[in-house]
Amino acid sequence: MAVADVIESMMFHRPYRESLGLEVALKEISVNRGRLYDPIVVDTCLKLFREKGFHFDSGDQKYDEDFFFNFLDR
Repeated sequence: MAVADVIESMMFHRPYRESLGLEVALKEISVNRGRLYDPIVVDTCLKLFREKGFHFDSGDQKYDEDFFFNFLDR
């Protein structure tokens, strides 16, 4: 849950700061992999964004169960 929270909170605008962007968020979890964040979760998150092309839409993103449960097998 921590990895997802970091990615989401760093990627999107907050009232007190602008968005830091996806690359900054991915660098944060990479640098702290195994120290602050579970290595398996970090590796999965990195693969999801870098290899599988996951992205957040600017509008509402619908949950695609097949994508989330099968993305490692594609």
